[in-house]
Amino acid sequence: MSLTNDDIVWYDTALGSLDVIESCGEFFNVPLIGTHGGIKYNPALAHRQLGFPFRDKPNNVELEGLLYQESMEAYTIWVNKRALEMKMSYACERPMSLVVAEPSTLPNQDVKKLEDTLTKMKQESDLWEEWFHTLSRKHEELQLESKDKNELIEILEDRAVKRQRESEDLSSSSMPPPSGAWKKIVDHLVLDKA
Repeated sequence: MSLTNDDIVWYDTALGSLDVIESCGEFFNVPLIGTHGGIKYNPALAHRQLGFPFRDKPNNVELEGLLYQESMEAYTIWVNKRALEMKMSYACERPMSLVVAEPSTLPNQDVKKLEDTLTKMKQESDLWEEWFHTLSRKHEELQLESKDKNELIEILEDRAVKRQRESEDLSSSSMPPPSGAWKKIVDHLVLDKA
């Protein structure tokens, strides 16, 4: 279930006495000026943010951006004096000056040294990688060999259990066990694996 226009309360009656400044003299937008410059807000968008519905699409002139990026020294002095007169004492923060570091240059000898070092490090990295791959292959081979031996051990244990049962059956029937039975089992397993 999605929201519709009827599900949203666009206007709260408690805000009926709310006054929104819609213009500053003949200007469509209202400038807000501070110690670090100024910005403006658009009354149509302000109405919308306060919960009032849009009556119409905002005028493009009203949506133009305006930003005072640099404050002039005279303006800053005036704002500070005005703030003191109005008893709005706050610390005036000075803008931080950017210190541009000069790019460092390396002599050709240092560049050669660094290139040689880089080449050696790459060769060493290649050797380590090759060694890693060799060990990985050996590890895989050993795992396969171990798996084969475990399977062989299981088969031998199963056959040993069978032979033991047969020998118990034979001993209960008072017949002597066959000679060389184990040799035949091992020979048979070797032939199966080959």
